Amino acid sequence: MTTFYAQETANRRRSRWLLFFNLLICGLLGAALGGLIGSLATPSSNISDSNYGATAPNIYDQCLSYPGNYVDPAAGTAAYDWAVTNPEAFCAPLQSSDTGGTPAVVSGPSGSDIPAPLGGALIGLLIGLLAGLGSSVFAVRFASGFVLSATGAHPVTEADEPVLHNVVTELSIAAGLPKPSVHVIEDSALNAFASGTHREDAHITVTRGLLDKLDREELAGVIGHEMSHIRNLDIRFGLYLAGCVGLLALVGDAAIIGLRGFGRVRIGNNRGGGGIAILVILFFALILALLAKLAATLVCLAADRQRELLADASSVELTRNPAGLERALQALRDDPDPLVDRANSGVQHLFFANPLRRKNARSEGESLFSTHPSLISRINRMRALQNLPPLED
Repeated sequence: MTTFYAQETANRRRSRWLLFFNLLICGLLGAALGGLIGSLATPSSNISDSNYGATAPNIYDQCLSYPGNYVDPAAGTAAYDWAVTNPEAFCAPLQSSDTGGTPAVVSGPSGSDIPAPLGGALIGLLIGLLAGLGSSVFAVRFASGFVLSATGAHPVTEADEPVLHNVVTELSIAAGLPKPSVHVIEDSALNAFASGTHREDAHITVTRGLLDKLDREELAGVIGHEMSHIRNLDIRFGLYLAGCVGLLALVGDAAIIGLRGFGRVRIGNNRGGGGIAILVILFFALILALLAKLAATLVCLAADRQRELLADASSVELTRNPAGLERALQALRDDPDPLVDRANSGVQHLFFANPLRRKNARSEGESLFSTHPSLISRINRMRALQNLPPLED
């Protein structure tokens, strides 16, 4: 019981910190990207005298003839119009300036002294903070529905799936929790996940493959595992994580698909703007793809693999049957098609087992970037509870 309360408290604290760091990271990324775009978009302020057939001492005369060419592009149209209509006043500072070097660029009375990279960074910071705030609000208010929709889950009634509802009812009573809503993903892979921000609005989702291929004891082992995530409030942290970075990962996955499609487009010597436009699109698609990989990495680093082991132990506590969970894990390990088609890197940490693991991979090694412990290690923990020898990987 002490472990349960400690895990609940830790998940509440981690959820708050996650929302704060989401805001911070979005702000920093926005500032960096805005500064980069500002640097790339700033035209050179060095205007060569040769452009106008003038020598350096004639810079004042050239300014009088072409005042618009000496207006800072960041100053805006008001400064440009004023310079054109008042060339003597506009060019007066150049009359006494050092004309031996590169001509100065005058901004006019309404010009801005903020460099374009810094201005871009400030604008990017504001946009990033707003995006972070928006994604945090999205994670708190709408992530639950987003995850169910993204994975293709649909609700099922007791008349549709009586055995599944019966198991969920029994284990919710055993855990002292309100009965969660029940959903099914029409996918042949064996998997399940729990979601929600509170115990009162939690959801348990299983795949069609899990219902078709597991017996009642094995199904109870998996449902007990997911019920433990609800009791420990792992669902809140996992859902916030999915809401904050899962949407980015989903957009990034779409960008990767777009990159593959654009990769088939041959960009030739296009004298118009088409080739440049495609290059710009490819550039931003590449940025999104890289951000998606970053999001997936953040998910892996933030996901605590120990929570899966604790949920396995709590499932045994609820069902009093380690053999059922062991057989379920064995079935997942031997599943010839473990991929859940609608899963993506932003929601992989929610599932009972990694839904993106390689097809026909019997062993799944653990690393810093693993969201789940290996199936074999989880199986052997269940076997140890039954005083059985461990299986070889």
